[in-house]
Amino acid sequence: MSTDPREDAIEPAIINEDLHISCPLEMKLPAGIRDSSFHEAASHLRSTMVPVEPSISPSEAVEVTYMYWSPVKNETATDSTKLPVILLHGFDGSSFEFRRLGPLLSGAGHPTYAVDALGWGCADISNVTDFSAKSKLEVLMEFWETIGANGDVCIVGSSLGASLAVEFTNRHQQKSGVKEANGDHNIVKAVILISGHVVLVDGDFMKCLPISWIKFCVWLLGNPFLRQFVDNLSRVDNGDDDVKDSMKVWKARRNREGWEDAQISYMKSGGYSTSAKVPVLNKVPTLMIWGTGDRIACGFGFPRILEYIVPNSQTHPVENCGHFPHLEKPDETAREIEVFMESKTHEDM
Repeated sequence: MSTDPREDAIEPAIINEDLHISCPLEMKLPAGIRDSSFHEAASHLRSTMVPVEPSISPSEAVEVTYMYWSPVKNETATDSTKLPVILLHGFDGSSFEFRRLGPLLSGAGHPTYAVDALGWGCADISNVTDFSAKSKLEVLMEFWETIGANGDVCIVGSSLGASLAVEFTNRHQQKSGVKEANGDHNIVKAVILISGHVVLVDGDFMKCLPISWIKFCVWLLGNPFLRQFVDNLSRVDNGDDDVKDSMKVWKARRNREGWEDAQISYMKSGGYSTSAKVPVLNKVPTLMIWGTGDRIACGFGFPRILEYIVPNSQTHPVENCGHFPHLEKPDETAREIEVFMESKTHEDM
């Protein structure tokens, strides 16, 4: 019997969700979570196995956890389904980051997948040996081939997830270029970067760091006080209860076996290096969203730099908002995404 999980799929989830989406993953949220959106999102958590190279896992398969919101059919809609959307979270985050945006996009008719990056999120990582940026990309590619049959898609990346979105787009652009003679095309029909200035910052320097420095950095990243400080700093409206809930969910993941090794592996690999690949976005309809109160991105002028590199892009600053527009202003963020994808300039999607 073949061990390739793809052979068990009859049809991709974007065609018939009942045939390929796994049963809900049994995940108990930490006690005391007040925000109902966490509980609602947890009910959409799914798990699937995807094939990988032995260098990533000796078992040649890894678990991917993700949230799936099925599209809500509009009574006036003439098409069967709108363009599927993949949501990619930031550094050491999880699909819970999209607990407010996901339902809004599915409510507009888009099959919506918030995917946990390899080494982060809720998946079992006990059989994984390589958590590098390259491995994260390979697992995401296999995920969409397994779940979406490499169908057309809009990819949304938040913060460091924007780097993964650029890598995913660039890889498929290369594939479509090689196979253009066979009629293949780039499946990425739209790219949306939320606080995506990270794509301009390469992580190659981490390869040169002594292992003792990397372990110290990981220790800092795992410090709850520093984490909460950064979480507060990243928002205009701190929303104390929301930060507390987010911290509880993060601590539950932080305390899982293998978390520290996963961070060390990622940092040793040098992380993402996407600055030279950003121009690929000129070949794909691109929307860039950021909060005007994002102290890091706006402070260094990153949004304007991205606009210069990707002149064909559309931009939308979210007023009175920090690093996470999809959490602080989910309605406005979802509305801009929907307007962008429904605009006349993207009729060919």
